[in-house]
Amino acid sequence: MIPLLIVIVTLALFGAGLALGLRHQRKYQEQVRRETPPQPPSPEQLAFAAAVEKARRVVFDPQDAVDVTEAELAANPTAWHAQSIRVTGHWEHQFEGSWLAGAWVHPPAGMEIPYGQYRARAEGVWVFPRPVGSAGGLPGFSA
Repeated sequence: MIPLLIVIVTLALFGAGLALGLRHQRKYQEQVRRETPPQPPSPEQLAFAAAVEKARRVVFDPQDAVDVTEAELAANPTAWHAQSIRVTGHWEHQFEGSWLAGAWVHPPAGMEIPYGQYRARAEGVWVFPRPVGSAGGLPGFSA
């Protein structure tokens, strides 16, 4: 009987403590929201959004694709932004990592490819919507 009483009292105290903690957290979050007005987007964020939108409107056309080397993409990635390109290079495919010429790539849909390093040819629309060395914490480039 005493162990049951101890369990009941412990659960009741735990529940009361949890309820008080959650109420305190909600009050804190409301206070932070009131004290922190929404910030307007920075010029860099606006430029990033415009560049992404520009890339979304581009439709890949193999006949318009330009052959680019891995070195050219690495040296000046913004020069190729929103353009149809073809590149041959070293593809690093691993757990939570898959890149070619510094760009994040996905294997073709439905293909199970073992992790490793490959020589690969990729084509698509190159997306690099920010200045090199940008400090804004915005995403890097991908294809």
